[in-house]
This record gives sequence, structure tokens and C-alpha cells, in this order.
Amino acid sequence: MMGSSAARLAGRTVIALEGEEASDFLQGLVTVDLRELGPRRSLWGALLNPQGRYLFDFFLYYDRPGRLLMECESQRAPDLLRRLQLYRLRRQIAIAEEPGLAVLASDAPPSRFGLGEQRGESGRAQDAIVAVDPRLASLGLRLLLPPAAVAAFLATYGLREVPATVFERRRLELGVPEGSSDLLPERSLPLECNFAELGGISFEKGCYVGQEVTARMHFRARPRRRLLPARFPAGAPQPGAIVETADGMQAGSVVRVASDIGLVLVRVEHLGRPDAQPLRADGREVEPWVPPWLGLKEKIPLQGDADEA
Repeated sequence: MMGSSAARLAGRTVIALEGEEASDFLQGLVTVDLRELGPRRSLWGALLNPQGRYLFDFFLYYDRPGRLLMECESQRAPDLLRRLQLYRLRRQIAIAEEPGLAVLASDAPPSRFGLGEQRGESGRAQDAIVAVDPRLASLGLRLLLPPAAVAAFLATYGLREVPATVFERRRLELGVPEGSSDLLPERSLPLECNFAELGGISFEKGCYVGQEVTARMHFRARPRRRLLPARFPAGAPQPGAIVETADGMQAGSVVRVASDIGLVLVRVEHLGRPDAQPLRADGREVEPWVPPWLGLKEKIPLQGDADEA
């Protein structure tokens, strides 16, 4: 994206967890290592069910000693709150929605806020927590600040306000999922949805909910399916539509549609197989691609790569 802009992400909610045990509490639940969270580092991870399937994804920010902030999708924030309170048991931790913070995304250079280019690098600017997106640095910045301070903050740092759809399209073009529009609760597997490559899973921490299934898939078998960005050049299929190969095999399904692009979950062996092309869903052509950050190019030659050879 060109220039310096920012968007208010109205569909996001912040939950505060406060208490000396807050970090240890989350350490035993979520997919990322809370020992890495601090004033200079933010995280992105998930809460899984015991079968290792996706329930919620969220960003984690350090606010002050004993207080952590969890940014999640607003639509499912009440469910996440209930789940956290269920797991809390008798721990002395206050868990509540924090209405005093707005969530923004920005394409401003991190250096404007005294940050480096590494994903997850965080800091403070005036009243805001500013973080390089913990998933991919190319997604830009994530900001938390009081709603009443947003206009002055944008003016101070020379940020033009744009619709949130600008950043959403960029995210989908990069093939990065976010929330239950892209990840199916009780169904999606985090490794198929590229959580490992996006820094959303630690394989070095101790146990967490769903850890056994996730670790077994990681160490014993490579996922056969992957969530990938896709174009729909002849009109968009419906979410949930079956993706089929040209020779009649089921390749996967459409997960997300946003105009002419979206996300599809497909078996990777079909991507480089000439007889499989073109892929279709609802009779419409589907053109998935492997984003460079995913690192599958050497394993899955795409049609364009074969043509160049």
C-alpha cells in the first residue's frame, strides 16, 4: 500500500486480563509462548479445543506489569470471555472487556514510531500501543489507543484515515486469516491455516489446550491441505462451495469470499498438477496461489513456474 494511512477496525474488541497470574494462566491455554510477550513484543495466537481445532484467534499486547490485553473479533468476544472465565477457576485474575481502547491498522513505516521491521516488535507512542503485525511485517502496524485520541493521533503522525476494507483486502491478498470469517470454529486446524508460518504456534513451550494433536501433526506429518489466497476471475462462488479439479477430483473448499478474491482450503498436490487445472467451484474458475511467505514454492511448482521452466 502506498502512502501513510490508517483505518479504525470497528469489528475488533479488546479484553483486559489483570492479575499476577494472568501470564501463567494464558501460558497453559493458548498456542503461543507468553514468556515472549513484553513491552517490546506483541503476539498473535489462538485458543483451540482439546481436539486441536480452532476456537478463537487474537493478538496479545503487554500493557503494564500484571495487565495483558487481548484483541479479538467483536462478534465472538462474549464467547471468548465466557471461555476464559470458565478456565480461570479460582485464580485471582480480572477478565473483562476494555471499552476504552480502539483498534486501528496502519501502513505507516514502523520507524515513524521508533520501531524496527521485525514482526511483533512493539512500543508506545503518546497514548497508543503500536506493534508491527505479529503475523507478517508486510501487513503493517496494529495500534490500540483511546477512541477520543484517534483524530489527534492521526493528525500528529500524518496518517490519512481510510476504510477498513483497504487493509482487509491487503490481508486477503497475502493469504492471512483473521477471525471466524476465515477460520471455522470447531473445524479449522491451525497448521492447515498456516499458524506455524505466521508465528501463531510455539513448539517449544509446554502444554496448552489442543497441544498434543497439533504437535503430532507438526512433527509426524506435513499438512496435506493449506489455506491459500485465491482469485475468482469469472465471479465468486459461495463460501463452502466444493473446489474441484478439471479431471473431476475434489480439491478442497471455498472458505472466504470478498468480491473477486478470497481464501480457499485446498489439497496442495493439485496445485502443480497440469491435469487438475483449472480448478472450479460452483462452476466458476478458482485461481489459488502460494504467497511467498508461506515457503511452499519449492515443494509445489505452480503452473506459472512450470511454464517459465
